[in-house]
Amino acid sequence: MRSLRPTMPRPLRILGSAIELPARRVDNEELVRELAEHGLVAPPAAIAEKAGVRTRYRADVTAGETAVEMGARAARRALAEAAMDPAELDLILWASGSPHQAIPDGACLLQRELGLGASGIPCMAVGVTCMSFLAALDVASAMMPAGRKRVLVVSSDISSIAVDWAHFGTAALLGDGACAFVVGEHPESHIHPVQLRTYGEFADAAEIRSGGSARHPFADHTTREDQLFHMNGKQLLRCVLQHAPAFIESSLRGFGVDPASIDVVVSHQASRAGLQFIETQFERQGFTRARHVTTLDRYGNCVAASLPMTLHHALTEGGPSADGQPRPLPRGSNVLLLGAGAGVSLGVGLLRY
Repeated sequence: MRSLRPTMPRPLRILGSAIELPARRVDNEELVRELAEHGLVAPPAAIAEKAGVRTRYRADVTAGETAVEMGARAARRALAEAAMDPAELDLILWASGSPHQAIPDGACLLQRELGLGASGIPCMAVGVTCMSFLAALDVASAMMPAGRKRVLVVSSDISSIAVDWAHFGTAALLGDGACAFVVGEHPESHIHPVQLRTYGEFADAAEIRSGGSARHPFADHTTREDQLFHMNGKQLLRCVLQHAPAFIESSLRGFGVDPASIDVVVSHQASRAGLQFIETQFERQGFTRARHVTTLDRYGNCVAASLPMTLHHALTEGGPSADGQPRPLPRGSNVLLLGAGAGVSLGVGLLRY
């Protein structure tokens, strides 16, 4: 493990956020019927127990639901919450794990969908699969000193189109969704430089093999299986168990923060086992008051959109509450952001909200 140098926080404040979902909601009873059509038998209770998911949303691409359109809906709502006109943006970041199309990337397509196609506002994609949003926050905060003071970050994923119905785990786990954040510079809110680690020895643990030059869809050697999502959950978990505990601990030291000062933990909603691992780390590393906000049960794993969707819920529902009712998270709260994605890449971020 490489030693991490102490980090200096960068000004960054969340000004607005919003979630958008496809029209179709799939509960476990409906999923049972879908699985049966593909020869798999699993009662609803078993799906909830094994996958940790009760409902997920599925986009209908044949009806015109697209990642860009869904992301634009989320962006408009986030901009409205921030009381900002889209033309005031200095930068648009597309932070998704399932591409809308090969070329161009989704950033300029999102710009056009927002009616900004002639604006000249710079756009770029930040792609680290499930860690894309966290990496995009890092990019946004790093570019603010260069004059990019108002940044739109959008994660929008439609992964259900690549579900391999021969494997219960991914069919039950994956969902579609979008989330948008508007961030700006503010002296009382900040984010530490995000810590990232990649372990390419596990690169084949989560993959869609086609879509690039290695296995082009028209190539004779490309098969239907190459175009579906494949995940080796045990191998992914082994990588996380091997590297994440020391990485989280060293990241916190680099941030100069005591685990007991963390108010909320937001993680990528990878799987039930992954969330259980994080909660085990709470006990070992002294997160004595942190609340772990999860959304896996209601949305499933929405790839790159999972972490920002969960962060949105943390901000709107994660505040202290004596009566058990959701409360907005107070400004000044410390939010720890955790995740893992294909590659395999691990990420840790600390946000002072």
